Amino acid sequence: MRAPPPAAGKGRQAPRGAPGPHDVDAVVAALRQPAAKAAPKPPAAARKPAAKAPASRSGPPPTPLFLLDDDRPTAIAKSPGDVAELLTLACDFEWLVRISYVNGKGHESHLNAAVLDVGPAKMVVDVLPGWGSRTLNVSRVQWARVLTEAEEDQFL
Repeated sequence: MRAPPPAAGKGRQAPRGAPGPHDVDAVVAALRQPAAKAAPKPPAAARKPAAKAPASRSGPPPTPLFLLDDDRPTAIAKSPGDVAELLTLACDFEWLVRISYVNGKGHESHLNAAVLDVGPAKMVVDVLPGWGSRTLNVSRVQWARVLTEAEEDQFL
């Protein structure tokens, strides 16, 4: 004859290979106890080692994106600072540009334009091929590049 099963939660034997018998009620009671407050974390400066100083470069310094020694820049300006610099150069040297512009509704369009004036926030351009004048927000220009002479010849 078999022995009756022990009452729920009392005197249960641990399975083979488990470390010793467990009192389920004691485990549940221990888990329901409020957690002790953890020690406060040290400030971020104490947790992380100080950042290493950048290694000195032994090579030549990085070249600027737009070199004026060349006839005209060939790089595509993508950062806001580079876009503003390229548009200013295009205005000064009367180069035609191709820009990617996002309007107030979020629609992107690519424009070929002659830059007439560039300010910190706005720019005035003549959009090609119709030469219609538009005022655009400089901050909405996603990228810009100067047209090649062959591309310019198509519009002039």
